[in-house]
Amino acid sequence: MAQIRDTCEDTFIDKPINEKKRKCTKRFVSKIFCEYCSNTSIHGIGYLGADDTCMTEKIWWLIVFTLSVVVCAILINKTWTKWQNTPVIMTFSHTQTPIWEIPFPAVTICPVNKVQQSLYNYTQAYRNRNNLSEKESKKFWDISLVCDLVSSDINDDCENITNAAAVKSIVEVAPKLDETILGIRWQDKNILFGTEYFAPQLTEDGLCFTFNSLIGKDMYTEQLADSMIFEGHGKVNEGWTIEDGYQDDMDMTTYPERTAREGLLSGLSIVLASFANQKDYACGEPTSGYKLLLHNPAESPRASQHYIPIPVDKRVIIFVTPKLITTSKNVMYIPPETRNCYFSYEKTLRFYKMYTEDNCEIECLANVTQQLCQCLPFYSPRDNKTDICGIGSTSCIEEAQERILKYDRMKKKGIIVERIQNQPDYQIFQECDCLPSCSSLHYSTESSQTNMHAMKTWELSFNMPSESKGIEITDVYIAFKESDFMALRRSEMYGLTDFLGNCGGLLGLFMGFSFLSFLEIIYFVTLRIWCRIRNKKNTDETVA
Repeated sequence: MAQIRDTCEDTFIDKPINEKKRKCTKRFVSKIFCEYCSNTSIHGIGYLGADDTCMTEKIWWLIVFTLSVVVCAILINKTWTKWQNTPVIMTFSHTQTPIWEIPFPAVTICPVNKVQQSLYNYTQAYRNRNNLSEKESKKFWDISLVCDLVSSDINDDCENITNAAAVKSIVEVAPKLDETILGIRWQDKNILFGTEYFAPQLTEDGLCFTFNSLIGKDMYTEQLADSMIFEGHGKVNEGWTIEDGYQDDMDMTTYPERTAREGLLSGLSIVLASFANQKDYACGEPTSGYKLLLHNPAESPRASQHYIPIPVDKRVIIFVTPKLITTSKNVMYIPPETRNCYFSYEKTLRFYKMYTEDNCEIECLANVTQQLCQCLPFYSPRDNKTDICGIGSTSCIEEAQERILKYDRMKKKGIIVERIQNQPDYQIFQECDCLPSCSSLHYSTESSQTNMHAMKTWELSFNMPSESKGIEITDVYIAFKESDFMALRRSEMYGLTDFLGNCGGLLGLFMGFSFLSFLEIIYFVTLRIWCRIRNKKNTDETVA
């Protein structure tokens, strides 16, 4: 392009000064624009400033360029929306994870029979419940907290609030650990006493026994009520966390327990016993046996959900497959609501030291129940100042559970909940916000069972006395199915680099635009204009 010449003084010598400046500025801008059009790499712009194109051609190219910009902007907006709404993707890990990198599942066993009849005849108390003394009546209704009473059995005289004595009564009449678990074999090693590995645990089913779960001081904060904590075997956590796992310098004997191999010889086997003459069918379910739960060692067992029924006089074999989800650190900048998980430092719980979705839901239910009923169930985490709900609060506790389920359904469906915003427990619902933990560990199971005649074999082999014939024996074997498993990993689907790459591709496809094109625009509206003005001043000074 020919060099731009300044002809403003000659052309407008007789014009007024202001008009002359305006015309000079217009000519100067026009020349700069034409120079930019002839040099830019953006498609179509060159035709707008070319001297040999007619006005019709310029209008046509202006329309084409505008349409290209509009389409490109629409596609970039879709890319932006996708980046904001779905920045995280769940994929399989590139390599398999060995089972020794995760703990063996915590195993919780809950006897279906919740009252030993030799310690408390619940059937007789139930029949005479209207004629009991005040002390006997209180004990009966306290023990009834673990029994499946129908609503018609609960009258208006039942107390809404009870005290820690209720927990003591439930524990006193429940089957004992040494009577329930006759034998343990862990990693092909016989354990003499069940108390070496199992610890008592309060659940909605009463007193249960848990293997490989974190003990009270490692699982709960100091705010938990003293009556909720059973230390049991006293094995302490030696540094394992859900996010970081075991430390590299830990040996295989650390706690929580783990195993290096799959198969029954490297797993856990338990011999369970129940006594037919101790069953009280008026309290509990009309079945015999146990509920078995497998869960994360850092989580409290929820006996009413996801349990495996274990019948008596059976041999039950359970193979376990871990379900581990980890999260890449490069998604930390993404808000938790978008990535749909919390890192451990992002949300703390009142009663639990480690955040998990299950622990959060337990606390959420406790908060809603306390708000609604002014008390908490005996198995719910609470502090020393909170009252324990009596049998008279059963309907209130059920209503709290229904409200939680209702709110969860509405939230999952994306319904705006203006209808309940004025209710007093709405703020508690909002504070629950129980997203999954970014690192989570669960266990899926496959079970099989066969008939077992242990007592007949023992009677013939050891000439056992006749009074032992009422014992019902159950064997349970739990082991990992395979020595390695595929973990899932939550990582970036669209990072900043991906977003810029997609935008650059669209800009290049529709307009031929690049980063240098952007710098080129900056150059022509700043440095190029400044240089032209400076050169003109230097020329004027030379002429003068």
